[in-house]
Amino acid sequence: MSSSDWFRFPYEGPDGMRLDHYLRERYRPFSRSAWSRRVQAGQVLVNGRTVPPARRMRTGDTLSIDPAAAGPPPDTGGVEILYEDEWLVAVNKAAGILVHPVRLMTRDTVVGQLSERWPGIIPCHRLDKLTSGLVLLAKDLDTRRAMQTAFEDGTVDKEYLALVEGEPEESSGVVDLPLGRDLASAVRIRMTVRADGDRSVTRWDVVERLGTHTLLRVCPETGRKHQIRAHLAWLGHPIHGDFLYGREVDVDYFENRAVNLARDTERWLALHARALSTAHPRVPGRQLKLEAPLPPRFEELLREMRGRKLEEGRLRQ
Repeated sequence: MSSSDWFRFPYEGPDGMRLDHYLRERYRPFSRSAWSRRVQAGQVLVNGRTVPPARRMRTGDTLSIDPAAAGPPPDTGGVEILYEDEWLVAVNKAAGILVHPVRLMTRDTVVGQLSERWPGIIPCHRLDKLTSGLVLLAKDLDTRRAMQTAFEDGTVDKEYLALVEGEPEESSGVVDLPLGRDLASAVRIRMTVRADGDRSVTRWDVVERLGTHTLLRVCPETGRKHQIRAHLAWLGHPIHGDFLYGREVDVDYFENRAVNLARDTERWLALHARALSTAHPRVPGRQLKLEAPLPPRFEELLREMRGRKLEEGRLRQ
């Protein structure tokens, strides 16, 4: 394999840190000694040159890693790769998996799994643990910065599917209400509509009416924390399975940090990040149009509700 196929990314640690120590801390699951062997074998370069494992790193250094050094592709259970190019990776995340590594949960996250194959990979945006769907990640900091600018400028179109409780009277609508932390809630991360909150805009339209529930297409124009969940709950139509913004709140779940952060594919929201489109951040003139299929259990839930609605219609005849 040519060195042009190697992973390249900037050094992001403190000045003076040993190379093998940095690799161990930043790119798991290998031990320091395992990384040291890879450096000695010439599978890790600094500024395009072979260096010893004890080499002291500096701001501005560039790391290059032979893909073979990452070993076999990781077990990406719950993370389906949808798209990849030189700069970006898009995945379909299962509900119940964190995107970003945190202190109590590193490897069993989207980034933790993918970094074994693409060291240095960085998410371009957030997606709640209990939400499924499309997540876009960058392979380098420059690409991530470009994507973050696109998100901030509102040039990224996002589309979600949400199964909500009840039936909205209108066929479409816009919620343009500021969101901020819900100081009255026992759950510290809960958001609510408040006058001093951040501007938040969510567009929605009805896809299918299912009797007790409604399938909505939702397009957030801003990217606030829990925006879709909080806005739909404010409308009186919380998302099916939402035990933070629904009729009953599971305070214990959200206040127990170890439980809240752990992988949990049993609990899920009927909220799916279905599509994303934007100009490619590194290729002028190229448009990215990405889609993530619904999870099987979301499809099954819709089938059950359609069948129930059909049966109820027959009984009324």
